[in-house]
Amino acid sequence: MMIYAGGPFFAYPWKPLWNRLEGSTYEIAYKHFRRDHSDNLDLVLHCIALFYQLGSNYAVLNELDRVARPLFGFPTLEDKEGKATSIGPVSGVTSLLWAYELVQTPAPMVVKLGSVAMIAGAYSSKGLLEKHWEACISVQGVLEGIAIHLLLLQKSPSDYKGMAATILARMLLEKLVDKNKGSLSKHSQTVKVSVAVGMATVVVLSGTDKKFFSLPFLFGLIGWVLAKLTGQKWIYFWSCGYMASLCQGIAHNYTGELATLPQLSVIADDLAHTTYFPNLLLQSVYQSLNAFAQ
Repeated sequence: MMIYAGGPFFAYPWKPLWNRLEGSTYEIAYKHFRRDHSDNLDLVLHCIALFYQLGSNYAVLNELDRVARPLFGFPTLEDKEGKATSIGPVSGVTSLLWAYELVQTPAPMVVKLGSVAMIAGAYSSKGLLEKHWEACISVQGVLEGIAIHLLLLQKSPSDYKGMAATILARMLLEKLVDKNKGSLSKHSQTVKVSVAVGMATVVVLSGTDKKFFSLPFLFGLIGWVLAKLTGQKWIYFWSCGYMASLCQGIAHNYTGELATLPQLSVIADDLAHTTYFPNLLLQSVYQSLNAFAQ
């Protein structure tokens, strides 16, 4: 529940610390990762998913910063757009601990520098997704349509007409939701509790039997609906953690490589895989580039 409830590949202050205490070694994590991520197209698509993960991860951390600043006595300065400009206690601590954990691995130096640079970039632009969240939802509609077609309906990637129809249906749903935007704003507290309880339930259920493994990821397909109807943007940011994982699923579907996470049966392996993900991906890209150069 600690791994999956907050978005499996999202980082929080406790995750790097927990990984150091209980996670598998980096060597084991990379062995699993490289086994399932050696196809060039798969790597490219996973790099895109990584940017998606980082952007939405830091949008969630930015929301937590808003709650934490007054609790910890951090001054909050506002720029002309009303965005907080002071240091974020949650996002800042997460960045430092996560970067430190990645730097301590035996990965090549260029890989570690790349991971730290991406974390720093995500931290410095953590308000970007919040500013353009509705545009991101529209773009995400294409990915959702593909994910529903391939992963939920289990249709063929070559069924272009069916895929186009699914994408169109998703776009029409967004139009309908936009007409009712904010209609549940009076019940936002009820929705918050319902979402939290619902996600906790499906995460626990998915941990009891592998056949329920995909249940939490369905949140990636509906989070934006709840966010628009309630005006609670954080629900969308949180759901992106699952939608980005579905994007990884799309990559595996197209390339025929198995996804790593469903194959792992030990919590320590899950923890290492999701914590070290930036390093693991960049090292796999680095290894493939070296092989191509040779």
